[in-house]
Amino acid sequence: MDFLIDTWSFPVLFLTLVLRLQYTAAIRCLSCNDVIQPRHCSTFEQCPDGDSCVTESYQNMNGETLYNVGCMSLQRCLLTNSANYTRSNYLLRVQIVGTHVDHLCTECCHGDLCNAAGCGSQGFPQHRGPICLNCRQSRDPSYCDRLSVCLQGEVCHVEQINEFGDIFYQTSCLRETSHLCTSHPIYNPVEIGKRTVRRGNCLLCCREDFCNTKCHPSTSTVQPTTTTLTTATATHQSFKGTDFFLMFIENFKFSPPGFTLRAIVTFLETNANIQVTTTYNSTSFSASGPTKNIDINANMTIREKGKSSKGIILTFNTAVSVIAFNTFNDESSSMYLALPMEALGVSYIVGTYKPNTIDFPEIGQSFAVGAPYDNTVVNITLSTRRDRSWSVSQRDGKTITVVLDKLDTFYIETNTSDGDLTGTRIVSDKPVAVVSGNQCSDGPTGCNHIAEYLPPVSKWGSKFIVPPIRGSVRGVIRIIPSVNNTNITVLGKTLNKTYTLSNRYFIDIDTNSSSSYAIYADSPVLVFLIIVQDKTSMTLVPSTNQFSNIPVLISLPINTTRRYDNYIVVSIRSKDVSGLTLRDAYGAELARLGSVPSLDVSGEEYTFIAARCNNNQTCSVRHADKTVTFSVIVYGFSTYAEYAYPANLRL
Repeated sequence: MDFLIDTWSFPVLFLTLVLRLQYTAAIRCLSCNDVIQPRHCSTFEQCPDGDSCVTESYQNMNGETLYNVGCMSLQRCLLTNSANYTRSNYLLRVQIVGTHVDHLCTECCHGDLCNAAGCGSQGFPQHRGPICLNCRQSRDPSYCDRLSVCLQGEVCHVEQINEFGDIFYQTSCLRETSHLCTSHPIYNPVEIGKRTVRRGNCLLCCREDFCNTKCHPSTSTVQPTTTTLTTATATHQSFKGTDFFLMFIENFKFSPPGFTLRAIVTFLETNANIQVTTTYNSTSFSASGPTKNIDINANMTIREKGKSSKGIILTFNTAVSVIAFNTFNDESSSMYLALPMEALGVSYIVGTYKPNTIDFPEIGQSFAVGAPYDNTVVNITLSTRRDRSWSVSQRDGKTITVVLDKLDTFYIETNTSDGDLTGTRIVSDKPVAVVSGNQCSDGPTGCNHIAEYLPPVSKWGSKFIVPPIRGSVRGVIRIIPSVNNTNITVLGKTLNKTYTLSNRYFIDIDTNSSSSYAIYADSPVLVFLIIVQDKTSMTLVPSTNQFSNIPVLISLPINTTRRYDNYIVVSIRSKDVSGLTLRDAYGAELARLGSVPSLDVSGEEYTFIAARCNNNQTCSVRHADKTVTFSVIVYGFSTYAEYAYPANLRL
């Protein structure tokens, strides 16, 4: 232990000093012992200034995995993380002698209640209402240390109560239709048995997390959300948002005259105000909907190995979705769905795909980490033995630590012979963005760039349905586990197999492009679909709990020299097909190319509906029932390039 402290004392003290300059405000962390999942902890604590949230998992003498959650000093977190990476590539595994307890994992994070998803646990439900204070009595709402995760359709409530001359506050979740929220408060005495209870001079219902920490005098009912939407789902639970962090990793070649970087923005409002911020400048302008193409300077391409400042922040005054388009002479193209900044996380596992190893042996795989916030400490544990951003060889399991400021990026790229970056782990103390891919994917007729915006591990799922891809010749499903010893079952027309991933970072499954596949894993996994036609593209496959009920607008590559044949494939439960509409820019129904039913691993039937969206149209997918969820994958082929991306996600 003395050796460990001596080895890490200087960097730990240095990073602690740097981080304490940033973390001057206290955060809320779940605080419980011996819970079966962190999300079942109903108490929290205000941590001392500069502390982080911590999750510890262990197995008791009965073999049951339990969790402790709370606060931990930043210095202890850094020491713990250092020990974790040094000893086991990610998790600290120690046998505590004499107690029959196996310590499995210690993981720190920084952000309110971030330890709800620590150590690979499930986190709060994705379909939920706000997180609210929940105390029957407290002298001040902010003194309450208990919380409740509201159901959908519920809101936070805070109310002042006068009883026996004492004033206290009640906080809880309430149905949005409760008379307390839908009618004006009446401050008259109310007899309850023999007690006289008088409402005080405030009552509030609101929809945001922890919004019931204060009680202001008001005669209003439920406070509106900050963004007006035409759907029932809050923006922080969807692929739509108001702030986005973009990065463009290097394409096959860098030649600005034929090089295009573009953010394709879609929104339901008539107009939107847009701000584009880089390290070099900031510009603002207005745009009319439903689509706006924002051209980005080609010099923002990330080509420098290691650290640079190539991040781009897009800010809007209304909820939008953002697709990033990167093309070289329309011969090597990629598109990805950007996640809102509020959906970013602190723990990632890289997924990418093999490059063209025959024609371009000097080109390998790559990924970039981007920082939306200053003084972000990022630990990168490589899954391959070398990357070209460093002058010395990096072993499998070697951890690189960097500190990034706002708009900074850190780029890693390998040679073809240097192995696969899939499985590389990224852990940060503040939310970051990660984009992975390669310059030149392995396709039948040459290079095509691929890039994917990765979701944090806390957003991964366990049940997937992979649709057939019309127009492709074959495909590959790549599955990446979040933990070792993950059991994965894959079902297809001619496939029924269970895989156990213990010491492997991923599995690849060759697929028939006309067939669908069902996947179930006993721990969260990430699933990619590699689509092969003349060239190769890659898309993230949403898990079934990431299906969204929000209307989707689909905008395609325009002003390009090559014409793309653009497709939409919608995955939806068969019982919900009625009411689904696919329309073109003029409101006419798109011609459906086919409808294929298939069962998932639990026996529930899904239907896959394909259609074309061409002629530079903005197409839409929506359902008449706003509670019905579905998934949309968009892809396209031209003579020289192809692309693919998921058009919607519930996060």
